[in-house]
Amino acid sequence: APESPGQADRPSAFDQLISRSPQMKLLKHLAAEVAQTDATTILITGESGTGKELFAQGIHAAGSRSKGPFVALNCAGIPEQLLESELFGYQRGAFTDAKHTKPGRFQQAEGGTLFLDEIGEMSPSAQAKLLRVLENHQVDPLGDTHSIHVDIRVIAATNEDLPAQIKAGRFRLDLYYRLNVYQLRIPPLRERPEDIEPILTSFLETARQDHGCRIKGITPAALTLLQGHDWPGNVRELHNVVEGLTITCKDEMIRPDHLPVSLRDAQSAGQNGNTEKASLLAYGLSVDEMEKKMLQEALQRTSGNISEASRLLKITRNTLRYRMAKYHL
Repeated sequence: APESPGQADRPSAFDQLISRSPQMKLLKHLAAEVAQTDATTILITGESGTGKELFAQGIHAAGSRSKGPFVALNCAGIPEQLLESELFGYQRGAFTDAKHTKPGRFQQAEGGTLFLDEIGEMSPSAQAKLLRVLENHQVDPLGDTHSIHVDIRVIAATNEDLPAQIKAGRFRLDLYYRLNVYQLRIPPLRERPEDIEPILTSFLETARQDHGCRIKGITPAALTLLQGHDWPGNVRELHNVVEGLTITCKDEMIRPDHLPVSLRDAQSAGQNGNTEKASLLAYGLSVDEMEKKMLQEALQRTSGNISEASRLLKITRNTLRYRMAKYHL
């Protein structure tokens, strides 16, 4: 059957998500389908840097709410005491600094989509209020005695293991059920190495257009190195690597020696893991000293990004913060 105009247009909403892998092709197809269900709440899961917000933007653009606003809020990027006023808004005089009435993100997204990133970082109080909005489609601005009806779609995203957070008492089970009506899991870059070349090519093309980058491509040896890297920061990390190469690489083709030393060293360390473990014991360090060194290295490799460092160390962000405080990092 021929495609309707709506079906033909749909894939263009996901054009920014460059990929070659079958799993990403399927994921974009599923996202385009769920975009057509106007009010379904969607939970996007995946590691930091995998492109969760791009998927959310694609779903918004492919659906019937595309003419409405797309409003994004990173729940981890706002202090806990300010998050609720940002989400739900406030009336003038609701608190000391509330000199003017301000609509919250829910009201700003009226008729469109509200994207809540890092939903696992939301406080228990904000979780309870979010649940009420999802159930009743009404928000209660701080200091207002009247509820306001909102017509929006909510897309939430997390790089946390929410079922584990629920077991630990840090996330509400009823809210999880409300958010997890439809889930999309974005695989990390290391699980789809065939996507590295087209993504890199796209980044290089943008660099050529923006500031006349001379790099035209990458040698097979250098590409093999990139495909063997763990990519704890995923596509965001690859973008940073390419950005650095546009400055340091003066040739038309990227060779292994052009790649960051840290990337090459990390692979060498992985290939010689047993030797490295033995050498750690030879240093005569205490367990605390070794742990501190591991934390420092993880933070250095991820440029201080707590989410990426905790994933690299296979611990929760709260555990990482506790240990950073313990060692004054």
